[in-house]
Amino acid sequence: MSFFKDLGGLYTGHQTGRENSLQQLKTFPGHVMEVCMDSNSPLYESTRDIGKIKFRDLVNEYNRSEDLVVKVAYPLDRSIARYPYPGEEVIIYRAFGETTSPLTRTMVNIYFYSFVVSALHNPSFNAHPFIGTDKYHIDKTNPFISYDTAKKRFDKRIKEIGSVKENGDKIKVYKQLKPYEGDFILQGRFGNSIRFGSTSQKEDNAWKQSGLNGDGIMILRVDRDSTTNEKDMLVAEDINKDDTSMYFCTAQKVELELACSPALKTWIYNFDVPDKGSKEMEKLLNRDSDTSGLWQKAVETNKPVTEAYQTPKNDGVPLEPTPTTPAPNTTTQQ
Repeated sequence: MSFFKDLGGLYTGHQTGRENSLQQLKTFPGHVMEVCMDSNSPLYESTRDIGKIKFRDLVNEYNRSEDLVVKVAYPLDRSIARYPYPGEEVIIYRAFGETTSPLTRTMVNIYFYSFVVSALHNPSFNAHPFIGTDKYHIDKTNPFISYDTAKKRFDKRIKEIGSVKENGDKIKVYKQLKPYEGDFILQGRFGNSIRFGSTSQKEDNAWKQSGLNGDGIMILRVDRDSTTNEKDMLVAEDINKDDTSMYFCTAQKVELELACSPALKTWIYNFDVPDKGSKEMEKLLNRDSDTSGLWQKAVETNKPVTEAYQTPKNDGVPLEPTPTTPAPNTTTQQ
């Protein structure tokens, strides 16, 4: 707490003998109680309330009962928004803004929030039920509030708790990007990221093989790989293993394996060939070495492979694929 008090003191105006409504007010940590995400929220009055939170002042209200908390705050910057989960900690600011009341058109001093504090040092989920509260002071004689009840009270306010917790309690960590010197990284909660990086011959990554030091690269990536062990949290992008990615290169060379998604099973079901990237697959899809006509069957049609060709099987032995009738005005190379 002392860190936030000292930091807030840097932004506190001097007292002049009477309250100055224009003085710069302190920032302080707030514990999120509720988050308004749609019109079903009790915090909702109008569309401008989307993203509004109810919070507890962790400096002045750390021992106040949560059912008495009434303070609300709005996103500080609507163009760059990071919505917190109930139970997470955010930084609260005071600034002038318009209230939601249609009868009030003047700018008044209200609360805003920004930055989810990584209190648990977890990039995916930082909700904690006992921030600023001594969990050992729970009244053991109260049959309605036990330690387990208090610990799980915020989980009930999260619609998709399975997105951030595994087996009901263990916090998931969607694997985050390993940083390299000079990087600027935008990292989402769920394994989605944008890296603004560069080539460095001294770093061990997939794009250092060509180009000069300092050649820029931008990588967009989404991957669902998660862990509950923080030691396994950091990974580097892998274009051949990540679920989805886009690479914007200058002089880099990134090795790409030819592959077909196991979820689609297109190749193996229609042509009885491997559905994973391999030398065998690359050989089959090479015009010069392909003797089965698979290359033409796969790419020289205006219909998807699954519609244009079907491979009937007889006792497990694939038969020669029989093409369907070409659509009008369709030219097939021979």
